[in-house]
Amino acid sequence: NASLWKERQWWWTLDGWQFEQEVARVFRLNGYKATVTKGSGDGGVDIILKKENYKAIVQCKHHHNPLSPEPVRALWGIKDDWGADEVIMVASSGLTSASAEFVRNKPNYKVLNLDDIIRMGQQGLNQTQPITKETTQHKPKQKTITGRKLDI
Repeated sequence: NASLWKERQWWWTLDGWQFEQEVARVFRLNGYKATVTKGSGDGGVDIILKKENYKAIVQCKHHHNPLSPEPVRALWGIKDDWGADEVIMVASSGLTSASAEFVRNKPNYKVLNLDDIIRMGQQGLNQTQPITKETTQHKPKQKTITGRKLDI
């Protein structure tokens, strides 16, 4: 499926569970140990990321509309319970302005939209090629606010 990662429409054919699996694969290609949780009783955490002494919890929201504040706040609220250094919300369509405002002053809260996941997938697949400005440019941005980006 990695060959299909660059196709936005392919991502939209995935259900929530499939989306979580593919996002975990993207993180693995970028050097993280990514464990997908079982689903029930996970408190909203879909993926646990580890890399050296770093731990992050990831929630995936694969919706066609920007994400409202409630799940954004809830993920932040369980950060310490999981002993996470960082929380990452993967929101396919980005965040509403109210959600982005909540995230704005939280340096340990990262938000990734579908374009970010596609870009990370390509970077993971092309790790032997140097990343240049030309290879990281993408299509014009939608008017959705996406919050901070994860530094890879």
